[in-house]
Amino acid sequence: MFMYMVEEKLNNLLFVIYDKMYIGDSMAKKIRVVETRENVIVNNQPLNNNNKQKKVSKIFLTSIAANIVLLIILFEFNEDIKEKNESIERLDKKNSYQSVQIRDLKLDLDDLTDDLNKLKFYDANIVFVIEGQGRKYYTYDCVQKIMGDRSFSYWAYNKEQAISLGYDSGEC
Repeated sequence: MFMYMVEEKLNNLLFVIYDKMYIGDSMAKKIRVVETRENVIVNNQPLNNNNKQKKVSKIFLTSIAANIVLLIILFEFNEDIKEKNESIERLDKKNSYQSVQIRDLKLDLDDLTDDLNKLKFYDANIVFVIEGQGRKYYTYDCVQKIMGDRSFSYWAYNKEQAISLGYDSGEC
């Protein structure tokens, strides 16, 4: 009988002691928690099961509320990221299109530069003798001013050859 009572008393006396940080009243407090099979003692004061259940319920509800808030924030961030990714895709497409346009414009510019160089060469070196206008030679621009939209026949020479054939420079 004595053994049984001792065992019973020992079983009732089994307990766990641990320290826990509690944040409240704008400051952290370290509290000592003692748990036995029958009750919990916090800072040397017994905590009955009803209070324990209320505390657990409050903690559980607080945890759920915090998780809901975090999910809402996460959802908003995901929506923002999705919008940013869509914007990046649109800008990439626009950039690709504009890159193609720039490449095409550079090719056009190269062609136009070649044409301009040819025209400069013709203006500097080629002259025209218009049939029926005497022994004069004219630049392309002068022929356009003199003849306008009328149809005419002409001979094209380099300037030196026109001079050697006896043609003089005509005035516009």
